Amino acid sequence: MSEIKLTGEEDELLIDLVAKNPPLFDPQVESYKDVTVRENIWKDIAGKMNRADVDCKRRWKYIRDSYNRFKRKRKMTSGSAAPAKNSKWELFERLQFLELVSTERASASNVSFETVVSSPMPNEEAEILFDIEKNQDIATKPAAKSTQKRKKVEDEFLTYLKKRDDQRQVYFQEMNAFKEIDDDVNTFGNHVKSVMRTLNQRFQIQARNEIFNILTKYEHMQMDLECNIEQRLQSDGHVSAVSPSGSSTATSSSNVTSQHHEDYFNSLLPL
Repeated sequence: MSEIKLTGEEDELLIDLVAKNPPLFDPQVESYKDVTVRENIWKDIAGKMNRADVDCKRRWKYIRDSYNRFKRKRKMTSGSAAPAKNSKWELFERLQFLELVSTERASASNVSFETVVSSPMPNEEAEILFDIEKNQDIATKPAAKSTQKRKKVEDEFLTYLKKRDDQRQVYFQEMNAFKEIDDDVNTFGNHVKSVMRTLNQRFQIQARNEIFNILTKYEHMQMDLECNIEQRLQSDGHVSAVSPSGSSTATSSSNVTSQHHEDYFNSLLPL
């Protein structure tokens, strides 16, 4: 957007016109929140200045913001908001009517951010704001403690994220290991399903019954095998020792060789 070029006389006229209309800057005025009243005032001001109302709003916003920043700069350098002699900005005294406003930042004369768009500033105002920002940077140095606290919070959050990522990696590794073990069973199960789908309803019922009977047979064989192993271990003296806390732990299983294990379990399998 192109720069709004107003002369010094136009700036003074704009300030004088705004000063005569408290609804534009004083929140204590009843019509302060009345959008229609404010828009009509801006149209009247724009007509007197032979400018578009949006240009008048935008220029007033910059003047108002520059005033507030310039006043803060004076407080930082002299401890007082009163204008000093040889002030760089001749508009400061003309804006003293704003001191009567109870709230300094009354939404920038109620010019909404939806209607006010940023545009380049005149050279004189830019110089003033540059000096203000430089002093504000100096004033923020005592805030180093707050910066350190914020950095500590950020570090703790990064540590939490790293820990969470590590836990996810462990979880995925365990899931992948389980998936590899379960692949053979899944493959067989998928094969059974694909075959079952090719059978008619009568054969499906018969196949389900036979598969169920086979699985039941091997479940019983597994339970018998586990029971035989437990009894054989007890009879051979491989009895679980009881720890001081009351939990049972195997004490002599490590003394059995792998060949002995293989012969031993094979002897328990049903013929």
